[in-house]
Amino acid sequence: FRRGMGVDVMPYYIDGQPIKIPSFYQEHTLRARRDYPENSASAYHNSQLLEQEMVKNGFVPQKDKWWHFDLKGWESVPDLE
Repeated sequence: FRRGMGVDVMPYYIDGQPIKIPSFYQEHTLRARRDYPENSASAYHNSQLLEQEMVKNGFVPQKDKWWHFDLKGWESVPDLE
């Protein structure tokens, strides 16, 4: 599907250093899932903070990728061809 209604987000500190996150960006393993129980407490906390901010701004989190968010209502937008 190509709708242009999703974003991938990688959080960084203001000094440019990446914030501790559950898995590498674009890592398609179980560690990338939002509900993966073996992630560190800090990685889980940071992904939850990111999720809270994105939801507050109209995005819906994807379960299997902590970094991916779709704009609410994306389903009603036709595919681009």
